[in-house]
This record gives sequence, structure tokens and C-alpha cells, in this order.
Amino acid sequence: MKLQIKILVYVACTIMLGMVILFTVSFFQMKKSLFNAEVTRARSFIAAAEGVREYMSTVSEAGVYDNETIKNDVSKFLLTVPIVGSMKVMELKAKDAGLTFKVPKISPRNPANEPDKIDLIALKEMEKMDSGSGDTPEYVYHDTEGKQ
Repeated sequence: MKLQIKILVYVACTIMLGMVILFTVSFFQMKKSLFNAEVTRARSFIAAAEGVREYMSTVSEAGVYDNETIKNDVSKFLLTVPIVGSMKVMELKAKDAGLTFKVPKISPRNPANEPDKIDLIALKEMEKMDSGSGDTPEYVYHDTEGKQ
């Protein structure tokens, strides 16, 4: 085989190997970037829920609601509770945002809030991280199997 052909094959193989490495690295960087974008979107959703809760709390403290009327009607009373209002708004808008909104608890009163296997892992991890004061800890679970 001529020297020119050997050099050409060597250069071509080197370029191909470089391109494979470049595309592989780019793929994994893009995958990580897309995952981080989803986490950021979920954080924004939670921040909006917190904003709704804070606003409803302000409205309640301002005496906008007629407490005498609502204390005799549980369904009306629940509409004035800030966290309930926040959860209802998030339930209504989660699908529009392309998210699934859940409120899992370890021992829920509402069966709809029963945690699944992944929720239970997250709840236990958050329980370990929670100091009892300050900000609520955040736990991000990357579902590589596509179950959630």
C-alpha cells in the first residue's frame, strides 16, 4: 500500500474517531441540559404555587372573607385555606404546563395522595434532609426508566 493511502486512511480514521467522541460528548451534555431545564420548569411551577399560597394568606389576613359564613360550611372554608387554594390552582394548571402535580404523604388522609415507590424514596430522603427550620429541602430524582 502506498504511503499516501496509509496517511489518508490514518487521517480519515482520526477525524471519524474525533467526530464520534464529539457527538457522544454533545449528546450527554444536551441530555443533562434538557434534564436541568425540566427541573427548572418544575421549580418555577412550585414558586408559582408558593406565590398563590402567600397571596391567599394575605387576602385572608386582610379580612376579605366572611368568617362567620364560612365556618359553618366546610367546603367554603377549604376554599379560603391558602395551601388548599394553592394546590387547587396547581392541579388545574399542571397539565397545561406538561407536568404531573401530586401531593404525596407518607400517611395521607386522602387516598389520592398515597405515595408510589418513587414518591416514597423522595419523601424519605427529604425527611432526612429537613432540619425543621428554614427552607424546605429539595430532592431531585432522575427517573432513568421513564416511569414518572
